[in-house]
Amino acid sequence: MKNKMLFYQMFLPIFIIGVVLVIGFSLFIYTNTYESIEENYLLDKQNLLKQIKTNVEWKFRTIEYSFATYGSTKNFSEIFQSPLNHTDYAIYSEVRKELNFIETIAMEENAFKLVSLKGGWGVVNGSLNQLEPQKVTELKEQYVDHEKQVFWTKQTEGIEMVVALPKAVTEKYALGFASIDHQALQRIIERNNDDRLTIYYGEEILFTDTESSGEGRITTKNMEANIPVVIQRNGRNFILLQSDYNQWQYQLEIDPATIRTTVQNLQIGLATVSFTLIILVGGLSYIFSERYVRPISQIQDRLNLHSEGLSGKKLENVVQSVSQVIGENELLSANLITQKPQLETLFVLSLFRNRVEKRELDQRLQQFNYDSQNECYYTALVQIDFLEDSHGGERDLLLLAINQMIAEIVPKEERMIPIVLNEEMQATIYRSPKDEAFANKKVMAHCRQIQKMIQEYLKLTVSIGISDCFTTLNESKQSVDQAKEALYHRVNTGPNSIVFYHEIISEQQEKTLIKYPMEKQNRLFEAIRSGDEQVSQLLHELISEIFTQNKNKLNREVVAIRLVNEFVQLGQLLGVNITQFEELKQIYIKVLHTYHPQELEQVLLSQFVQPITQRSQEITEQEFKSLSEKMIHIIYNEYDRDLSLDMVADRLHYNPNYLSNVFKKETGENFGDFIQNYRLEIAKKWLTETTLSVKEIAERLKYRNSQNFIRFFKKKEAITPGEYRKKNR
Repeated sequence: MKNKMLFYQMFLPIFIIGVVLVIGFSLFIYTNTYESIEENYLLDKQNLLKQIKTNVEWKFRTIEYSFATYGSTKNFSEIFQSPLNHTDYAIYSEVRKELNFIETIAMEENAFKLVSLKGGWGVVNGSLNQLEPQKVTELKEQYVDHEKQVFWTKQTEGIEMVVALPKAVTEKYALGFASIDHQALQRIIERNNDDRLTIYYGEEILFTDTESSGEGRITTKNMEANIPVVIQRNGRNFILLQSDYNQWQYQLEIDPATIRTTVQNLQIGLATVSFTLIILVGGLSYIFSERYVRPISQIQDRLNLHSEGLSGKKLENVVQSVSQVIGENELLSANLITQKPQLETLFVLSLFRNRVEKRELDQRLQQFNYDSQNECYYTALVQIDFLEDSHGGERDLLLLAINQMIAEIVPKEERMIPIVLNEEMQATIYRSPKDEAFANKKVMAHCRQIQKMIQEYLKLTVSIGISDCFTTLNESKQSVDQAKEALYHRVNTGPNSIVFYHEIISEQQEKTLIKYPMEKQNRLFEAIRSGDEQVSQLLHELISEIFTQNKNKLNREVVAIRLVNEFVQLGQLLGVNITQFEELKQIYIKVLHTYHPQELEQVLLSQFVQPITQRSQEITEQEFKSLSEKMIHIIYNEYDRDLSLDMVADRLHYNPNYLSNVFKKETGENFGDFIQNYRLEIAKKWLTETTLSVKEIAERLKYRNSQNFIRFFKKKEAITPGEYRKKNR
């Protein structure tokens, strides 16, 4: 009866505490997971809305840029400031061709048209129409007599975009129209979920899903452009995103069904796990309590205390005896722990000296908790390269420090205990599973880290010799000899070396290896892509390297065929017409039978290098011209804003250094110099045509202070801005 009472006194508190911990843990997990799910879901939707905005704006920016580019041409000015009738078919055909080009690069399957306000005509739906004077007046009032240059109008089936042209001229005399239907917008947006999207321009709805909630435009204070904002209204979540390009507001209503479904699954899962853990806690509490009560019952049986209990002097004697046994056990454990590293060190030294017999090897390994099955080993020796006077000549202490560092760097499961082998070297046996791939690379990684740490903390350079892999520790003596031989080879490799034994044996094997100069090939291909004039020289160096490193005929043929394959692949990637490789089979045969470097070089130069280089230069020139024109357009339109190469690179999605090189090559000027020179021309214009003060001009042109502007102006024009104004007014 007393045993049962003691059992329940143990069982109930443990079980109750366990249940409370399980429930608390489950609630904690549920709360944090729910918040994480909701946060990640809303973050994904914000990214989705930003992507939608980017896709939509990119299309409309492309349309605007296409109209603006055409409107900035001299031909545009001549055509759209003159009347046009059906007899001027050539001019009409040219305008049609430009519209078709704009439609192709901007957005196909939509309506584009151009209208001349000064000439009173327009190309609409592919036809030339003459405009009534009243219609021209209405268009001018609606689109020209405003500060804006781009207008957006909601239509029944989509959105109409109107661009006043030319953009760089104050007097607008033409209009570009682009009608984007609802289906085209749907393709741009590309959403495959149940969220509801609405796009507002002011209070006007430009685009909405068929299932729009009709909530209306939602506004919030201090809303920044291009930064999504999450708003809750009437129990629903909305994500708002304001565009700084066209002031559109993108409003995405979040579908709560996904979060509810995910949270419901979370609730079911946590309830199941909690119930399982409670059952497990009950079982463990029962086992623990039963095992705890059992020795007490045995003590009672031994001392015959079932009736009188554990009390008084008998209980004190039992406690003293138990304390004595525990103290002796702790002393023995401490002695064993102290002596175990020493015994293990002696064991490893005995292995290196071949003093451990096979019959006792497994027993000793089990004694030190090593797995003697399915392992392979490497022996690594560390030796100090130079011992400077600053270290005091204490080589033995430094080796002990190195030994301790290796013990800390390399995990225990990947090595045996490191030891100082003698007064010159430190030794470590590395362990790895037999079936582990690239075990030698793992050993190499450890050795590199060891060299780095020794250099950093001890200011020493060391070299490391590594043996071949061996599968039984009875071969430790041979492995040490191999590691020593590898370590001696640093005479050829220099200090701070890591040398494997297999790298220095049998030079005959090295002659059979196929060596391919990948680095020189990469340099040659990079020069081809960039149009470098040193292409011929790099090809010559590559061929010379191939013939120098591969003396064997078969090796040289294999390397030559590989090089031809690399050229073919490079040509295809750069878009070289495949008909240039119709005689590819004959080229392979010719390469295989070419034994002179100059002949192989000539074949590759004529068949691959020259046509690929020419095509690469054409592609690069087209790309350079397009990028430089875009950059100049940005400068012309945003010279009065803070402009930097990094900002332009981010907008055009290119590397800043790459854009800088492209701009310099196309314009002959650096990006910063071009901006400053253009701003100088604007400043000269304002000085002669306006009454703006020098300080106001400097501020508008984004100079930090007017003195910097004055110094730059005087450096370029040899006179101050004030003197320039007096001279030219």
